Amino acid sequence: MVDDGILAPDGPAWKALVLEATQKITSDTVTRLHNLALAGLPVIIAGEPGYYSRGSNCSEERFRAELSALRNENNVYSVTQGQVARKLNDLGLHPQISSRNTSWYTTWRACEASGRDYAFLLNDGSDSAGNATFTTTKRPFSLDPWTGQRTPVSHYILGDNSVTIPLVLAPNQVKVFVFEAGEHECHLTSAPPSILATKLSKTEVVVHSRTVGEVPSSSGKRHALAPALSPFPLLDWNLTVSHWERPADLYDVETPASVRNTTHTLSSAILPSWTEISGLEDVSGVGYYTARFPWSSSNNMSGAYISFPPVAHAITVWVNGHLMPSPDHRAPLLHATPYLQQGYNEVLAIVPSTMWNYLRTILADLRSADEQASLITRLGGRLPSRLANGIIGKVEVIPYVEVEVKC
Repeated sequence: MVDDGILAPDGPAWKALVLEATQKITSDTVTRLHNLALAGLPVIIAGEPGYYSRGSNCSEERFRAELSALRNENNVYSVTQGQVARKLNDLGLHPQISSRNTSWYTTWRACEASGRDYAFLLNDGSDSAGNATFTTTKRPFSLDPWTGQRTPVSHYILGDNSVTIPLVLAPNQVKVFVFEAGEHECHLTSAPPSILATKLSKTEVVVHSRTVGEVPSSSGKRHALAPALSPFPLLDWNLTVSHWERPADLYDVETPASVRNTTHTLSSAILPSWTEISGLEDVSGVGYYTARFPWSSSNNMSGAYISFPPVAHAITVWVNGHLMPSPDHRAPLLHATPYLQQGYNEVLAIVPSTMWNYLRTILADLRSADEQASLITRLGGRLPSRLANGIIGKVEVIPYVEVEVKC
């Protein structure tokens, strides 16, 4: 259905349809495109599409006649290849979400009942940074996809008909935003990566700063930032892994699963995969990581964050016995300030693994109707390699200084 020039307005809400020269279509498809154009949908034809011989009453002669009739409609535009974006711009047709990052996949949904608009972004590539521009002037809020927490976005640029938000995304990380009607409060229009987080009110933005510098607010004023102590790694981890062991007799259904706990000391600042720890190369289970670090109010810091490397599946963190809000496991950054205490602070991180590394130790011995497991057979009797498990990389405590930025 086309309504006011929009195809499927209650779903994807396409503003135009582009037909490229690399595509082959049938005569019936051209007829359907003609009907959409007559209903008001803009159609852009880039180059000369090819003929695909299929469907009722199909012939290349009919295809050429239908395509010529389609090109003659007022809202059908013929351009050369490579000129589609320019034509869309000339027509005033802009995406709801635009970015120069080709690995960012975006989705926009509008809820007429609530008046809210939702934007979803997925980074399907490596670590990347850039801007996402949204065709709206509504006030932006961030939605945490793991906790559901709704937080006002405090760093963005408001244009005549757009909101531009700078983003840093880890591989496979998702960001969700909701846009609501309302007055835009005091916010930052530019900020260095050294700013860990912000919170805002109508008259000020509270910045968690790590280095010196300046930030501009939406009023045009510039404000100085304050330096903080350097981040420091968590060392001397104690890792206890609760994992399953291979039974002595795979075919004894009466034997319950055997679970074993083993403890390992990890002294390096760079935590290794379980596959690199003696005795854990082929296990699957749950890892319990504990470490301590000192903290003192005399260091003149406002607080600290704890940064973990990306984990493959999930991570749960406690600080001094307090359960932290669920972090984004692709970029785990936890605000630890409310839980810090004078002296030593204990961190507990719980990370599960998949069952693959354990299963591969018994897969070759599994039989179905007295034949080797089908996966091994398909792989020519060769087992796929182990999968990395656990926390892999550096865990850091990142102190900050709180700075009030007035508008």
